Amino acid sequence: MHKVAFFLGELDAADIHWFLNVGHTLKLPKDSVLIQCGKNIKALYILLEGQLVVRGGAPDHPIIARLSVGEIVGELSFLDHRPPSATVETVQEAEVLAIPRFELEEKLINDQGFAARFYRAIGVLLASRLRKTVSHLGHPQNPPLTAEELGQGMDDDVMESIGIAEGWFDFIMKKLHDESDDHWDQRMEMERQKRKLKESKQNDGKMGVG
Repeated sequence: MHKVAFFLGELDAADIHWFLNVGHTLKLPKDSVLIQCGKNIKALYILLEGQLVVRGGAPDHPIIARLSVGEIVGELSFLDHRPPSATVETVQEAEVLAIPRFELEEKLINDQGFAARFYRAIGVLLASRLRKTVSHLGHPQNPPLTAEELGQGMDDDVMESIGIAEGWFDFIMKKLHDESDDHWDQRMEMERQKRKLKESKQNDGKMGVG
């Protein structure tokens, strides 16, 4: 999946600043458990530094996936309001941006535009993961999927969205480390608006053909 989660590419500047305002960073030592199978989680996480592994159950279960910088963690439990069915832990020192669950749920209820962008991006992310997972069924000898493998085979529109997401991720990192460019978010928002205009023209063209 390249270096960042898809959902960042669907958000606008105000959304990104909201994440930064309500979120807080957590530094995790090696072999820390971020998400425990069967235990409710209180936040959605974005991996800023390091690497995480996903185990299909308790911490002593086999690794089923490896997550790299920029990945979103905890989205399934957030969507279905059930305890996680997997354990996520660090394999080296790591840092995550934690978005409190309560604040995020309130934002989704009160901001319909944000909700539409958020859920669409999560849907694209989960669809890509499912496609790659299905392609590996029946091949137990294959190693755990990496984030990059999960994102292979995407069309140009999704790849363009990932490019914007990478820009937003860089902006988040700069803001968190007090290295921000005051005009960075403006440029990223312009790129997002260009992509939306392009998509609108393409959709109008398809309707005209019919």
